[in-house]
Amino acid sequence: MSEHGGDLDKAIQFYGGKKCQWIDLSTGINPNPYPIPKLKITDWQKLPTLDEIESLEFLIKSKFKTSLEIALVSGAQTAINFLPFLLEKRSVNILVPTYNEYQLCFQDAGWNVRLSKEFNQLFSSEVVIIVNPNNPDGKTHKIKDLINLSKSVDILIIDESFIDLSENKSIISEIDSGIKNIIVIRSFGKFFGLAGMRLGFILSNSKINKKFKRNLGPWPVSKMSIKIAERAIQDNIWIRKTSMYLNNWSILLDQLMEVINWKIIGGTNLFRLYSTPNSDLAQKFLAESYIWSRKFSYSKKWLRLGIPCIEGFKRLKIIVESLKV
Repeated sequence: MSEHGGDLDKAIQFYGGKKCQWIDLSTGINPNPYPIPKLKITDWQKLPTLDEIESLEFLIKSKFKTSLEIALVSGAQTAINFLPFLLEKRSVNILVPTYNEYQLCFQDAGWNVRLSKEFNQLFSSEVVIIVNPNNPDGKTHKIKDLINLSKSVDILIIDESFIDLSENKSIISEIDSGIKNIIVIRSFGKFFGLAGMRLGFILSNSKINKKFKRNLGPWPVSKMSIKIAERAIQDNIWIRKTSMYLNNWSILLDQLMEVINWKIIGGTNLFRLYSTPNSDLAQKFLAESYIWSRKFSYSKKWLRLGIPCIEGFKRLKIIVESLKV
């Protein structure tokens, strides 16, 4: 069974309490979601029209100033699940440590999976997967380095699910019409705090795009998701204010964890990764105060925390203060 954040049921099973008592910091989802606009009852009743789907696709293309084709998906995870079956089966090289679903999905589909810890080990591969910024350490790669890498591989898949807060590092607008072998995966739910909407999109050349659309069917996402996304991605005031908020709270969270000597390894403004003396004990310590975190089987020290809401930050501060005493 794969490991994920958001497994709050597991936390409750071990430590008790009710869901309403817990603060879930095991994910990298904005704790202050975009305000849902009032929707018509017909938005819930009807399927999206082709015009509505294409309208959102056009809006995304305009926002990112790209000539790449867009395919809407019900969350970035759907794209990850489909990729091994839509691409010609061969070998894939994944830069690790990273989001573990890539390895699992490609292995289950019968691919030869190689895991590489260094960027320079990716060159001359058939298919390469890079999460940028990476989950869980937030490491990013220069656009010029990614373009150079794409020239030495058959297909380069770049997951930009956590890049909303650092758009200047996105490769999307830098991909010219001559580059046909890059696939970019984007998530909507993380930055906008609406993961339950299940909305993401894939940017690729027309050949790959047609494969995705044919297999996703005529209604890849809901009418409600389209309506909300259209408004959210054009709300520049909310985007700017939210970006500033998340940046400030990331700094405050790092400063608070320094008090108990948890060393920052990296992260984004949606999650932070810390080196603790013992991640099992650190997770247990927080869980006893009904705060859930994310640890990793490949590290005895790493613990990831999502950016907390105000209530979450207050509770963390009380815990830290109790240790000082």
